[in-house]
Amino acid sequence: MLGALCGVATALGVTLCLVCASPYFTMWRAYGHPFYPNYTADPIAHPVRDITRDFAEQNADAQAMGRAGAFVNAYVSQTLAQTYYKWKLGKDTFAPRASTWAQGGDNGFESAGPTSHGDRLLFVAGLLAILLLGGARERLLFAMMALVLAAMPTAVIGYLRYTSWFVPFTCVLLACVAGRIRGAWPRRAALAVFTLLLAPRLAQMGLSRLSIIDCAYAAQATLDQAPPARVYAYYSGGLDPKTVEAGLERARGVTGDSRRTALCNLRLLCRQEPRLRGAEVLAQTDFTPVWETYPTFFCNAEFKVAPGTVWPVRSLFIENSRLPDRKRRLLNYPGIVARVLFVRLPGLVARRLGL
Repeated sequence: MLGALCGVATALGVTLCLVCASPYFTMWRAYGHPFYPNYTADPIAHPVRDITRDFAEQNADAQAMGRAGAFVNAYVSQTLAQTYYKWKLGKDTFAPRASTWAQGGDNGFESAGPTSHGDRLLFVAGLLAILLLGGARERLLFAMMALVLAAMPTAVIGYLRYTSWFVPFTCVLLACVAGRIRGAWPRRAALAVFTLLLAPRLAQMGLSRLSIIDCAYAAQATLDQAPPARVYAYYSGGLDPKTVEAGLERARGVTGDSRRTALCNLRLLCRQEPRLRGAEVLAQTDFTPVWETYPTFFCNAEFKVAPGTVWPVRSLFIENSRLPDRKRRLLNYPGIVARVLFVRLPGLVARRLGL
């Protein structure tokens, strides 16, 4: 039994190492340096680029927070962090803001932190439950998780796109804690409460991942059968025409401004995607209600196609979301999940493997 477990662990470890090392080998092969674009072996052919510059776009208050303050602000309490720094810095107000927090906070660009209220509540509830009811193993695992979350670069702390395992890992630990409660009925009650509280969040996360797979399948199938002849992107102007023609990699100084970079991104996509190289790329400079009638290119709201475009393969999730009957939409989800898991996902994997 021990030998079998060691064999499985070794196989998983080797696979994990290969998966983690793959991007470095790819960069080394393509650009001559495993850590490109942060470093380069040929600064003329492949100049260094800072692809994480948006994390440095913070106001003075956000920059004043240290690692501990950023962790508390992200995972414990924004109010607590702001109160402490108001006292420490002797300021009447303390309002940290960062550009990347719009992707995870509660109020978009006005968010005072990178995580939502639900994420902070999950962390604090998990901490209290594991300290009060958990055993040594649960406490050790939670401490290791918190240490990893705090060990991220300060500007990245709380950016859950890089630590997407935080929510499911915490949920598993809470389930283990609930299972340790003595007495059949108290344990069942705790598990029931735990399920009712976390099931909606887990279901939302699962459906979100499946919708990405669904859109990817529909986009690939559409590009195979009927790639759009005209594609549009909103463009507010202000860039050198050569920059727009070249694509996003030359559009420095406007990173993250979708009003300018959307058209650059679209041109770059059409240049790199063979099935779109024949498409006519057009700029939509007038942001009027008419623009809303242009269908989006599947899940990418930055790109549009001509009105009346018919997709030969459609996204199941998008089509279901357009149904007016809410009950019918909910009843459709089991069938959609099954089709994505057992038809569309294997199809994407087979395509990726060239089968």
